[in-house]
Amino acid sequence: MERGNRVEAATRTCRGPRAAIAAVGRMFAEDREVWPLWLPVFLGAGIAVYFGLSVEPPGWVGAVLFAAALAACIPLRRRFPAWLFPGIAAVALAAGFAAAQLRVALVDAPRLARSLAA
Repeated sequence: MERGNRVEAATRTCRGPRAAIAAVGRMFAEDREVWPLWLPVFLGAGIAVYFGLSVEPPGWVGAVLFAAALAACIPLRRRFPAWLFPGIAAVALAAGFAAAQLRVALVDAPRLARSLAA
């Protein structure tokens, strides 16, 4: 059964949001072997979020986001296994953000004083 059909079938038979979340969590657990394939996607999304910002965030933001996501993900492993995949995704997203911020800080080229847009 395709993934979209499984989500629809799993949530259609659920009674309430908690049951739907549990069904989607079970589906994620069944697909555990493909989780590593999503890591580059979330790393790239974190990088895209950083470069999509209109202002430069303080230098500590990337490290704090990564540490907070990692600290939140550790207890998920045992208490809420259905939330482990979103936790890992958050860690990868924060790692991408922090990596982009670190790279910009290391390169630190001079900035233009005015906009070149016409």
